[in-house]
Amino acid sequence: MLPGEKTQVRDTMTGEDPEATRPSRRRNVVGAVVAVLAVAAVVLGGLRYLPVLLSGSTQTGPVPTPVVTHVPPPTSSPPAGGGDAPFTPTGFLNTLNRALADADRQAFFDHVGPGAADGLNLWWDNMAALGMSGGGLSVESGTLEGLGPGGSADLTIRLGAITLGTPRAEETTDHAAAGDYLLAAAEYEITVSVTAGGEGQITGWHTTEPVKPWDEGPLRATRTDHVLVVAAEAEADLLEEHGGELEEPADWVLQRYAEAIGAAPVDRFTVFLTADEDRAGTWFNTGGSNEELAGFTIPLLRPGPAPGLDPRIASSTSTPWGSTVVTVGPAGLASTEALRSLAAHELTHAVDFAWLPVSEERSRVVSEGWAEYTQELWDSHGSFAPPGSWRAERIAECLADGWGYPSDEDFDTPGEEIFCAYALSASVYGYAAEIGVDPFELARRARSSGASLAEVSRQLDGPALTEDGWSAWVGSTYG
Repeated sequence: MLPGEKTQVRDTMTGEDPEATRPSRRRNVVGAVVAVLAVAAVVLGGLRYLPVLLSGSTQTGPVPTPVVTHVPPPTSSPPAGGGDAPFTPTGFLNTLNRALADADRQAFFDHVGPGAADGLNLWWDNMAALGMSGGGLSVESGTLEGLGPGGSADLTIRLGAITLGTPRAEETTDHAAAGDYLLAAAEYEITVSVTAGGEGQITGWHTTEPVKPWDEGPLRATRTDHVLVVAAEAEADLLEEHGGELEEPADWVLQRYAEAIGAAPVDRFTVFLTADEDRAGTWFNTGGSNEELAGFTIPLLRPGPAPGLDPRIASSTSTPWGSTVVTVGPAGLASTEALRSLAAHELTHAVDFAWLPVSEERSRVVSEGWAEYTQELWDSHGSFAPPGSWRAERIAECLADGWGYPSDEDFDTPGEEIFCAYALSASVYGYAAEIGVDPFELARRARSSGASLAEVSRQLDGPALTEDGWSAWVGSTYG
């Protein structure tokens, strides 16, 4: 699929109350399973993102710490130096990146003209609300070469900030050095003009599609140990109501990776919340039916190499993705259990994009099956689809309806039948674990190579995963 191309996929998940017997987690149990249909999919840079939905109960956790970062607006004082030095592209970009690295708003806005001030002030205000401590930009397209006094040029840039939700790579993260910030950059179209005195200024500013939350309006944020939780200023009450619920599933997901591969690939996440249907339909342009959306994960670009770019920021021309943002829409906020179970799925995607930032999604059976398998372990206290669980019942129903070994095409199934694509794809990992195949290594190699799970299993120690073997196991276990 081409970059920027959109498709629409029906993506649905739901669940029983998995916490009714778990003493360490405080939950209220709802009397019935709530099923909600989530519809959306987006392609950004050639990658398909699929939302997921869960359901459950209704009790909030502890309120996380509000993010308060006071950054004074820039003054109108003239830029230092008065244009004594001639304009050079390297010098100009170096100056901007040094100001971003220091989170020095005044130094940055010394090089911002009236035509760009409003948009960049909103961006900087929102990054400050997210706890900005640094940042960086690089040129995506266009050039400043040959630009002199009185001239101007249009560029597309990648711009991002180091916030309280920006993860740092661990040694287990592929394509990044341990300790590097996996900065999430977004693209903007700017105009750079050179004054008669040789001073470079950003005089034009335009956002690009898809719409990012920080470009739409003011934001507010809270943080826990591993999660920066963000909402529009008009929905700041969501932070107090739901923000504390994300820490436990986030810590659980990271611990799972740490136990399996030696260290979690990243250490933190950013999650946006909205209960507004119109807002959910605008953020990241995830389709026309986002009023029913539960949640989705979007990996954002890394900046490329650039003069003055903070060396702590991972940059690459061959590895596209920096960190991800997870967005939870109205359906995902239907209950506490919906949010927490959804987080186990979506944060698994977020870790995977950092662990192995491949340029495109290899297979929905591979990626969604893996996230769904992990989610089921959360829901069922470490077991995969035990008797009586929601997914065990769904698998049995799918088999009775004639479904077989899952394929990517199954995710294009309309309506509630999409349950089968998720449950059966997850069951392939359940089968792999049952026969002694390492599910983490299975998922990693399949995503890395683009090969099927069955093909990859033949490269690993232990018995090969086959469609016939899966059919026999799933039939005897759930048929």
